[in-house]
Amino acid sequence: MEHIEVLEEIKTKIQNPTGMSEVFGDRVIIKTKNPKFKDFPPAMFVKGFLQDYEERVKNFKVYEDDVWLIGFPRSGTTLMQEIIWLILNDYDVEKAKSADTYNRAQWFDFFNVLHKIQGVDADYMDKMPRPRIFKTHLPVQFLPDQIWTVKPKMIHIHRDVKDVAISLYHLRKNSFHDDVGTMEEHFEQILNDRTWYTPYREHVLNYQRIPDYPNILYLTYEELLADKAGVIKQTAKFLNTPITEEQVQKLIDHSKFEKMQKNKTTNMQHYHELFNQLSNDNKPTDNFIRKGIVGDHKNAMSEETIKRFDEWWAQRTTLKPGYNK
Repeated sequence: MEHIEVLEEIKTKIQNPTGMSEVFGDRVIIKTKNPKFKDFPPAMFVKGFLQDYEERVKNFKVYEDDVWLIGFPRSGTTLMQEIIWLILNDYDVEKAKSADTYNRAQWFDFFNVLHKIQGVDADYMDKMPRPRIFKTHLPVQFLPDQIWTVKPKMIHIHRDVKDVAISLYHLRKNSFHDDVGTMEEHFEQILNDRTWYTPYREHVLNYQRIPDYPNILYLTYEELLADKAGVIKQTAKFLNTPITEEQVQKLIDHSKFEKMQKNKTTNMQHYHELFNQLSNDNKPTDNFIRKGIVGDHKNAMSEETIKRFDEWWAQRTTLKPGYNK
């Protein structure tokens, strides 16, 4: 490919994959050829990401009033996606309940697959009502080129990698028709940069170190859960949108974990039902929003594994992720 170098291909272990198993099974390790990011590490994606990459991702038209929500998978992006949409749409909870989250705030990475499931045209993202909201898990070096000239607002959210690891395992196992093995094998894949969107540490660090970018808000999942009112106000201010205490409470109520878990427009139930149809499978369709708590890794990881992850994360200070301080 002209702008991407494929370093390795990893075939799925699933025999004769179909439907979503075919989409999410095979993986590739790729590196951008953009000289601006020559010192950035390769990253792992599902192979379907490469389809129409130049037109769909690299050359995607960006507008100044776009909002890009960014984070590694299972870092709180679904919750923030709903909050951001409501802030930018007059806090209209009833309207939010009338359409799936991904039809209102688009998952950018796999629109080449999702638009068929959503029942919209391939150019839907170009025609979305403005301001457009995009959610992405892409490493910084794979964002559309126009991000760096247009400089729309970005909101980056980060979560404790141990909780990310647990949540991502259950997503891979129960939702996305992936050939994930045991939980311990999954941990090894994260620690050794062998699952979706890894390397994790460089993913986080490069967003935290973007130089000379005026429009970025940094959040953590932990602070979002500890002080949701404060984060909502902070986000509304960043988006230049007035908010009242009544509207803050409305968002807090609408985005309660129990409500989002049962809400078919936020829990991706519709998508997972279609995923099952495409894959001739019967995986659960109501567990995309699983627990949403801080510290869940303590219920699933041994003390030895927790220590290993903590030491691995602490070593990030020795890395040269791409952007260096």
